[in-house]
Amino acid sequence: MINKTAIPAVFQQTKISRILVVEDEPTLSVVLCEFLRIMNFEVTCAENGLEALDRMCLTKFDLIITDVMMPKMGGLELIKNIRKVKPFLPIIAVTGSDYDTALELQDSFTKAVRKPYAFDTLLSKIYQFEIIYSD
Repeated sequence: MINKTAIPAVFQQTKISRILVVEDEPTLSVVLCEFLRIMNFEVTCAENGLEALDRMCLTKFDLIITDVMMPKMGGLELIKNIRKVKPFLPIIAVTGSDYDTALELQDSFTKAVRKPYAFDTLLSKIYQFEIIYSD
């Protein structure tokens, strides 16, 4: 259980509200999505890159958190597809095996996180995008 009073105020207020989580590992997907909901984000989950693209056609997201290694369409291919139509959409790529490749994609709108990660590390990456949104 997460004690929200122990979370720094900087993480409690955010301009990012709608997050798409793309994760093929069911347990991690459930835990991550629930954590983000507890943190007051509106969360949608997808199991792979193809499903994520479908969900993006229906909903406008403020941030994408995607695994890199997934069936059907992996995170790196997903990121390349997203960048064609939404070059400034913040994306966090999480991976345990292809971290160096994910690092190569890092720029102002793409961050990489190595698995396993602590939730505060992920929140820190989300907060880094707040600086971009706040001009």
